[in-house]
Amino acid sequence: MYVGAVILQLGAGHRVDVAHRALVIGVVDPASPVDEVLAEGPDVLGLRGVDAEAIGATVDSLRARSGLPVAVEPLDRAGLRAALAAGAALVHDPTGGALAEDLSEVAGSGASVVLHPGGAPVEPGARRERLRRLVEAARAAGMPPERIVVDDALDRVDHDAGLELLRTTGQLAALGHAMASGPVGGQVAPGSDDAQRGEAIGVHVLAVMEGCRLLRTRDVRTARRAADLTVELLRHVAEAPGAAA
Repeated sequence: MYVGAVILQLGAGHRVDVAHRALVIGVVDPASPVDEVLAEGPDVLGLRGVDAEAIGATVDSLRARSGLPVAVEPLDRAGLRAALAAGAALVHDPTGGALAEDLSEVAGSGASVVLHPGGAPVEPGARRERLRRLVEAARAAGMPPERIVVDDALDRVDHDAGLELLRTTGQLAALGHAMASGPVGGQVAPGSDDAQRGEAIGVHVLAVMEGCRLLRTRDVRTARRAADLTVELLRHVAEAPGAAA
Protein backbone atom coordinates (compact mmCIF):
# COMPACT_ATOMS: atom_id res chain seq x y z
CA MET A 1 0.00 0.00 0.00
CA TYR A 2 1.27 3.48 -0.85
CA VAL A 3 2.22 5.42 2.29
CA GLY A 4 3.79 8.60 0.86
CA ALA A 5 2.29 12.02 0.35
CA VAL A 6 -0.91 11.96 -1.69
CA ILE A 7 -1.10 15.47 -3.15
CA LEU A 8 1.64 17.11 -5.19
CA GLN A 9 1.43 20.72 -6.37
CA LEU A 10 3.15 21.54 -9.67
CA GLY A 11 2.58 25.25 -10.11
CA ALA A 12 -0.72 27.05 -9.77
CA GLY A 13 -2.60 24.94 -12.31
CA HIS A 14 -1.48 21.41 -11.52
CA ARG A 15 -2.54 19.78 -8.28
CA VAL A 16 -2.05 16.03 -8.67
CA ASP A 17 -3.19 13.08 -6.58
CA VAL A 18 -0.29 10.62 -6.77
CA ALA A 19 -1.65 7.86 -4.57
CA HIS A 20 -2.34 5.79 -7.68
CA ARG A 21 -0.25 7.61 -10.25
CA ALA A 22 3.44 8.01 -11.01
CA LEU A 23 4.57 11.05 -13.00
CA VAL A 24 7.36 10.97 -15.56
CA ILE A 25 9.69 13.95 -15.90
CA GLY A 26 11.08 13.96 -19.43
CA VAL A 27 14.55 15.49 -19.22
CA VAL A 28 15.49 17.80 -22.09
CA ASP A 29 18.34 20.17 -22.91
CA PRO A 30 18.83 22.70 -25.72
CA ALA A 31 19.76 19.93 -28.17
CA SER A 32 16.84 17.60 -27.36
CA PRO A 33 14.14 16.79 -29.95
CA VAL A 34 11.33 18.18 -27.81
CA ASP A 35 8.49 17.05 -30.10
CA GLU A 36 9.76 13.47 -29.92
CA VAL A 37 9.96 13.64 -26.14
CA LEU A 38 6.41 15.00 -25.95
CA ALA A 39 5.14 12.19 -28.16
CA GLU A 40 6.30 9.67 -25.55
CA GLY A 41 3.91 11.02 -22.92
CA PRO A 42 5.76 12.85 -20.13
CA ASP A 43 3.80 14.57 -17.39
CA VAL A 44 6.47 17.21 -16.82
CA LEU A 45 9.36 18.52 -18.91
CA GLY A 46 12.64 18.73 -16.99
CA LEU A 47 15.08 21.32 -18.31
CA ARG A 48 18.82 20.89 -17.85
CA GLY A 49 22.00 22.54 -19.02
CA VAL A 50 20.73 26.08 -19.63
CA ASP A 51 22.47 29.13 -18.18
CA ALA A 52 20.82 32.08 -16.50
CA GLU A 53 20.73 34.21 -19.66
CA ALA A 54 18.72 31.66 -21.61
CA ILE A 55 16.72 29.75 -19.02
CA GLY A 56 13.78 32.16 -18.78
CA ALA A 57 13.09 32.20 -22.51
CA THR A 58 13.53 28.42 -22.68
CA VAL A 59 11.03 27.83 -19.89
CA ASP A 60 8.57 30.16 -21.63
CA SER A 61 9.01 28.28 -24.90
CA LEU A 62 8.58 24.84 -23.37
CA ARG A 63 5.46 25.85 -21.46
CA ALA A 64 3.86 27.33 -24.57
CA ARG A 65 4.86 24.40 -26.76
CA SER A 66 3.80 21.59 -24.44
CA GLY A 67 1.16 22.88 -22.02
CA LEU A 68 3.01 20.90 -19.35
CA PRO A 69 4.61 22.00 -16.09
CA VAL A 70 8.33 22.64 -16.51
CA ALA A 71 10.91 21.53 -13.95
CA VAL A 72 14.33 23.16 -13.93
CA GLU A 73 17.79 22.38 -12.60
CA PRO A 74 19.30 25.86 -12.47
CA LEU A 75 23.06 26.21 -12.46
CA ASP A 76 23.10 29.10 -10.00
CA ARG A 77 20.91 31.57 -8.15
CA ALA A 78 20.57 33.87 -11.15
CA GLY A 79 19.24 30.94 -13.16
CA LEU A 80 16.84 30.07 -10.36
CA ARG A 81 15.39 33.57 -10.34
CA ALA A 82 15.03 33.69 -14.11
CA ALA A 83 13.32 30.29 -14.21
CA LEU A 84 10.88 31.23 -11.46
CA ALA A 85 10.02 34.49 -13.19
CA ALA A 86 9.22 32.50 -16.34
CA GLY A 87 6.83 30.20 -14.48
CA ALA A 88 8.86 27.08 -13.71
CA ALA A 89 6.68 24.76 -11.64
CA LEU A 90 9.32 22.55 -10.03
CA VAL A 91 12.85 23.57 -9.07
CA HIS A 92 15.72 21.28 -8.15
CA ASP A 93 17.62 22.86 -5.27
CA PRO A 94 20.63 24.30 -7.12
CA THR A 95 22.98 24.05 -4.14
CA GLY A 96 22.09 20.68 -2.65
CA GLY A 97 22.03 22.60 0.60
CA ALA A 98 18.61 24.28 0.47
CA LEU A 99 19.90 27.77 1.17
CA ALA A 100 17.36 29.95 2.94
CA GLU A 101 17.49 32.57 0.19
CA ASP A 102 16.70 29.99 -2.48
CA LEU A 103 13.86 28.44 -0.51
CA SER A 104 12.26 31.80 0.23
CA GLU A 105 12.27 32.71 -3.45
CA VAL A 106 10.76 29.37 -4.45
CA ALA A 107 8.12 29.65 -1.72
CA GLY A 108 7.12 33.11 -2.87
CA SER A 109 6.86 32.07 -6.52
CA GLY A 110 4.31 29.29 -6.05
CA ALA A 111 6.69 26.68 -7.46
CA SER A 112 7.60 23.42 -5.73
CA VAL A 113 11.10 22.35 -4.74
CA VAL A 114 13.02 19.08 -5.11
CA LEU A 115 15.43 18.60 -2.23
CA HIS A 116 18.45 16.35 -2.64
CA PRO A 117 21.26 15.54 -0.17
CA GLY A 118 24.03 17.21 -2.15
CA GLY A 119 27.45 16.12 -0.95
CA ALA A 120 26.18 14.02 1.96
CA PRO A 121 27.87 10.63 2.47
CA VAL A 122 26.46 7.78 0.39
CA GLU A 123 25.43 5.83 3.50
CA PRO A 124 21.59 5.78 3.51
CA GLY A 125 21.13 6.95 7.09
CA ALA A 126 23.35 10.00 6.58
CA ARG A 127 21.53 10.99 3.39
CA ARG A 128 18.10 10.66 4.97
CA GLU A 129 19.19 12.75 7.96
CA ARG A 130 20.44 15.43 5.57
CA LEU A 131 17.12 15.36 3.74
CA ARG A 132 15.21 15.60 7.01
CA ARG A 133 17.09 18.80 7.85
CA LEU A 134 16.49 20.20 4.38
CA VAL A 135 12.77 19.48 4.71
CA GLU A 136 12.73 21.38 8.01
CA ALA A 137 14.43 24.31 6.30
CA ALA A 138 11.89 24.27 3.45
CA ARG A 139 8.98 24.24 5.86
CA ALA A 140 10.53 27.09 7.84
CA ALA A 141 10.78 29.07 4.58
CA GLY A 142 7.03 28.74 4.10
CA MET A 143 6.85 25.78 1.72
CA PRO A 144 3.63 23.77 2.28
CA PRO A 145 3.97 19.96 2.33
CA GLU A 146 2.47 19.47 -1.13
CA ARG A 147 5.21 21.63 -2.65
CA ILE A 148 8.17 19.70 -1.22
CA VAL A 149 9.68 16.70 -3.00
CA VAL A 150 12.58 14.61 -1.68
CA ASP A 151 15.08 12.84 -3.92
CA ASP A 152 17.99 10.56 -2.93
CA ALA A 153 19.87 11.68 -6.07
CA LEU A 154 20.63 8.17 -7.32
CA ASP A 155 22.15 9.60 -10.49
CA ARG A 156 24.82 11.45 -8.47
CA VAL A 157 26.40 8.37 -6.87
CA ASP A 158 28.04 5.30 -8.38
CA HIS A 159 26.05 2.33 -9.63
CA ASP A 160 26.34 0.03 -6.59
CA ALA A 161 25.65 2.82 -4.11
CA GLY A 162 22.64 3.88 -6.16
CA LEU A 163 21.16 0.39 -6.07
CA GLU A 164 21.61 0.19 -2.30
CA LEU A 165 19.84 3.52 -1.84
CA LEU A 166 17.06 2.44 -4.20
CA ARG A 167 16.34 -0.66 -2.11
CA THR A 168 15.66 1.52 0.92
CA THR A 169 13.89 4.41 -0.82
CA GLY A 170 10.68 3.62 1.04
CA GLN A 171 12.26 4.99 4.21
CA LEU A 172 11.92 8.48 2.75
CA ALA A 173 8.14 8.23 3.11
CA ALA A 174 8.56 8.98 6.82
CA LEU A 175 9.46 12.55 5.84
CA GLY A 176 5.87 13.02 4.67
CA HIS A 177 6.50 14.31 1.15
CA ALA A 178 6.35 13.08 -2.42
CA MET A 179 9.46 11.17 -3.51
CA ALA A 180 11.36 11.40 -6.78
CA SER A 181 13.92 9.11 -8.37
CA GLY A 182 16.40 9.39 -11.20
CA PRO A 183 18.30 6.64 -13.01
CA VAL A 184 20.93 4.81 -10.97
CA GLY A 185 24.44 6.02 -11.75
CA GLY A 186 23.47 8.43 -14.55
CA GLN A 187 21.13 9.01 -17.46
CA VAL A 188 19.80 6.23 -19.70
CA ALA A 189 19.02 7.79 -23.07
CA PRO A 190 16.72 6.59 -25.87
CA GLY A 191 18.65 4.20 -28.07
CA SER A 192 20.50 2.57 -25.17
CA ASP A 193 21.22 -1.12 -25.58
CA ASP A 194 18.83 -3.79 -24.30
CA ALA A 195 20.80 -4.44 -21.13
CA GLN A 196 20.80 -0.76 -20.15
CA ARG A 197 17.12 -0.38 -20.94
CA GLY A 198 16.28 -3.57 -19.06
CA GLU A 199 18.03 -2.29 -15.96
CA ALA A 200 16.28 1.07 -16.33
CA ILE A 201 12.91 -0.71 -16.34
CA GLY A 202 13.86 -2.58 -13.18
CA VAL A 203 14.96 0.64 -11.49
CA HIS A 204 11.72 2.42 -12.39
CA VAL A 205 9.57 -0.50 -11.21
CA LEU A 206 11.39 -0.79 -7.89
CA ALA A 207 11.30 2.98 -7.38
CA VAL A 208 7.52 3.08 -7.84
CA MET A 209 7.04 0.05 -5.61
CA GLU A 210 9.12 1.79 -2.92
CA GLY A 211 6.86 4.85 -3.15
CA CYS A 212 8.48 7.19 -5.68
CA ARG A 213 5.92 9.13 -7.65
CA LEU A 214 8.18 11.18 -9.91
CA LEU A 215 10.58 9.42 -12.28
CA ARG A 216 13.22 11.62 -13.89
CA THR A 217 14.59 10.26 -17.18
CA ARG A 218 15.69 10.94 -20.74
CA ASP A 219 14.01 7.73 -21.91
CA VAL A 220 10.39 8.73 -21.37
CA ARG A 221 8.89 5.81 -23.27
CA THR A 222 10.53 3.23 -21.01
CA ALA A 223 9.69 5.08 -17.81
CA ARG A 224 6.10 5.72 -18.90
CA ARG A 225 5.41 2.03 -19.52
CA ALA A 226 7.14 0.90 -16.34
CA ALA A 227 5.38 3.50 -14.20
CA ASP A 228 1.89 2.89 -15.54
CA LEU A 229 2.14 -0.89 -15.32
CA THR A 230 3.57 -0.85 -11.80
CA VAL A 231 0.98 1.57 -10.44
CA GLU A 232 -1.82 -0.50 -11.99
CA LEU A 233 -0.46 -3.70 -10.45
CA LEU A 234 -0.18 -2.01 -7.05
CA ARG A 235 -3.75 -0.80 -7.37
CA HIS A 236 -5.01 -4.32 -8.10
CA VAL A 237 -3.09 -5.71 -5.13
CA ALA A 238 -4.49 -3.02 -2.82
CA GLU A 239 -8.05 -3.63 -3.99
CA ALA A 240 -7.86 -7.43 -3.91
CA PRO A 241 -10.12 -9.20 -1.38
CA GLY A 242 -8.25 -9.70 1.86
CA ALA A 243 -5.66 -6.98 1.14
CA ALA A 244 -4.33 -5.22 4.22
CA ALA A 245 -6.09 -1.94 4.97
